Amino acid sequence: MRNIEHERGAFAHERISRIRNESWAGDYKSYVKRAPAMILTNGLAQALSFYYSKSKGLKGTKDTERAYTRLFEDIDTWMIERGYYTKNDRRNCQENTAPNVLEWLVHCASDIEVYRATMEVLALLNWMKRFADAMIEKQETGE
Repeated sequence: MRNIEHERGAFAHERISRIRNESWAGDYKSYVKRAPAMILTNGLAQALSFYYSKSKGLKGTKDTERAYTRLFEDIDTWMIERGYYTKNDRRNCQENTAPNVLEWLVHCASDIEVYRATMEVLALLNWMKRFADAMIEKQETGE
């Protein structure tokens, strides 16, 4: 019988496996390890806003931009899979749809939804950190 921890672990393993040999994997590992502190200090929406800006609006081409893009996309994908919101090009809070998790958090989510989303992302990041440590051998470069 699978529980939420199994699902988080499987998701984290799959996502880290995809990028472990990329030139920017060390940057990704560093950002994943720092993400929980950033979220707890600044809030989930603020942290995601930072990642989004560093990724050049998810169109970044430099290694650091790719790492930030991937971290933002991993969190976004997980939140969609967990049913927090539905991805749509247009935001519609009544239908709980938004282009990405950041827009959903800022424009649509209630206080309790923001809290629950924050706890969920922190739990996911625990798994992401474990697998990044175990699977990414590259030197952390960070910014």
